[in-house]
Amino acid sequence: MPDITTLFEGTDGVSRTLFNQKLSDINAHGNDATMHVTAAEKSVWNGKANGNNAVWVATDVVQGSTPWFLSLTVPNFIFTEGCQVTFRIPTLDFTGVSSGNAWGMQINTPTSGATYRFINGGSNTSENLVYMSDMQSNAIITVTLSRALTDPVNSINGTAFFKGGSGSLKEILTFPLSIQTAEPTPLDTNHIWILNDTKRLVMFDEAVRSDPLDDSYWIIQDNMDNSFIYLYSPMRTTDNVTVPSLLRKVNRDAVPWRLSARGGTNGYGHFFAKKNGINFYADITSKWPRVLSRVGSTIDVESAKRWDGSAWQWLSQKGNYLISPAYFSNRTEGVISNTRAYDPTVNGRVAISLDRNWVARSGAGGVKVYKRNGDTLTLNTTFPEGGINSTMALSFSEDCQYLAFSTGTGGYRCVIAKLVNGAWSIVSELTYNVPSGGTCYATNACWNSAQNLLIVRWTISYSRDTYIVYQRSGDSFSIKNQSTLTTVTYRYFGETMISKDNDLYDYYNYSTESGGGIGHHVRRMSLSDFSSINSQYLGNTARTTVSFARLSNGNLIFLKHEQARDYVQIWDASLGTRLANLDLTVRAASFALSFDERYLFVSLGGSSVSVFTLSGNTLTYLTNISTIGYNSDSIECW
Repeated sequence: MPDITTLFEGTDGVSRTLFNQKLSDINAHGNDATMHVTAAEKSVWNGKANGNNAVWVATDVVQGSTPWFLSLTVPNFIFTEGCQVTFRIPTLDFTGVSSGNAWGMQINTPTSGATYRFINGGSNTSENLVYMSDMQSNAIITVTLSRALTDPVNSINGTAFFKGGSGSLKEILTFPLSIQTAEPTPLDTNHIWILNDTKRLVMFDEAVRSDPLDDSYWIIQDNMDNSFIYLYSPMRTTDNVTVPSLLRKVNRDAVPWRLSARGGTNGYGHFFAKKNGINFYADITSKWPRVLSRVGSTIDVESAKRWDGSAWQWLSQKGNYLISPAYFSNRTEGVISNTRAYDPTVNGRVAISLDRNWVARSGAGGVKVYKRNGDTLTLNTTFPEGGINSTMALSFSEDCQYLAFSTGTGGYRCVIAKLVNGAWSIVSELTYNVPSGGTCYATNACWNSAQNLLIVRWTISYSRDTYIVYQRSGDSFSIKNQSTLTTVTYRYFGETMISKDNDLYDYYNYSTESGGGIGHHVRRMSLSDFSSINSQYLGNTARTTVSFARLSNGNLIFLKHEQARDYVQIWDASLGTRLANLDLTVRAASFALSFDERYLFVSLGGSSVSVFTLSGNTLTYLTNISTIGYNSDSIECW
């Protein structure tokens, strides 16, 4: 039949008759209460119901006048067998209600005015129903609906029932997290703010790893031994019996950051899920973290803050710098700029915290600790009796909460300061009584990655030495084990470093040594008994210090000294194989390795810094920079 417009415009009698017939059909269609659908619409709707893949989401949920009943708003909802509805349960109010034995819900469809009512089958059916105790305030739940059940006792209008559901589900980690450059509204004292607009996968770990490959933020909690983890959940045995289970790791130190909200007074922590009638609980706390990112193969520190109840405090700060005990410079890759003094009278030793918030330097005037705020260093704490020699101990713990340094004339004591309420204060002092007499110095110190061990090298009149491992418990330190006092004469002691696998690396110089003569060595020792695993002879030029560091691939990089020139060498971790030997052609004082292990800055003394790129075990000369402030036996880079 021609369309209605053509018929209307026709002037012959046939057109007029057909027009009247079509108009009558339209009127009948409009007056008919039966819903009419097109073939295409019918196909789409039938497809939704097929395979239980009709999924709806409630836009509003309120508790009904009957406490155990919910009223849901679901736009355009049409019931189909096996369809699913997802909704967030509101904050429930059971004031004056002792208990309930059934859950029901009403779905309202504002577009059509249709209303559907459903009830949980409860104990009157053997179907896999949603547990009533799954209905927790603010939980997100998905229910499957069916007309297949009949329950004349508890049914509401007999329409349909809860047939099954995913159960109550909340977030395990509940601390507020903001990832944005604009300052957020603080929510509580667990609030973490990453000052970056790019949303990425968030990882919680003690180190940045190569897996997963996604671009990601890494919430570094120094060592996971410093975390408290409590996970309570059901397990199903092989004979189909559900039993409760508990995974727990107790923290060693105070853990002020709560990642999972405390769950009331039941002693189980935070309720977040339910299955097989058993609740899931989580209780997770940790030390304050620092935040890093990995984008592709590039690892960087991210600017991040926490809310302390009245102000945002730095957790970590983005930015690249080169720093000595007196000066610091901005750094872009291998280029430094804007060199300025922060303590120009000093030529001692410098150390930086891993969160990039603190700088400590030793030298004239004692040990001074500076707080960083972007490009500004502000003096925070001064210890007037701090070490005055570049070889003295100066070391931050990896969690950035402790600083070990030498004090007294020449470094007679090793002092441990702690960060308390934004400033540093002394919590412990260590000394070593020399059995055979003589003046004893704390010539170096380092922390293990768990921050529970402090290793101090005590040197007697710069000739003999011993290592002592101190066990930390809170702010107290006790001797765990000690090496035998050396009988051979030593001099010119330099760096000490403990590796992640708890081997100890040190630099020393024999004045007499069988088979090698006078000379310098790098040694790898076992921390358990201080036995030598391996060592390498570096040459016989007298030096007062040596810089070295452990690379992420496990190898070691350090300076090798000879009569008129120094070398940068890379060795495997066992010190058995040399992998690289870069001739500097001149004498060097110290070096600093960038955080991403891509650039090496070598202080050549005077006012000259050579820059090298590092790729794998290959060092390549990049440029030489003439600048004041880096004629030091100690420089750092981040």
